[in-house]
Amino acid sequence: MDGNTLKFTTEPKGGAADTTAERLWIPVALLQAAAAISPLLVGDPMKPTIDRAMGNLGLPASLLNLRRTRPLL
Repeated sequence: MDGNTLKFTTEPKGGAADTTAERLWIPVALLQAAAAISPLLVGDPMKPTIDRAMGNLGLPASLLNLRRTRPLL
């Protein structure tokens, strides 16, 4: 906010909101990586932990809808 005007920027301005965003999006990247690797392991072993972490963070499961554009082999 700049006075009564909402402005968008690509530069972080500091404060609690920026800290919260960083604390949320770093785990999201790690969860996306885990969601990409887990199905490649026998039994998809990380899925329950990923689902629980997503719920604890209040994130929608659709955030991890990863689809391959081509097969691995």
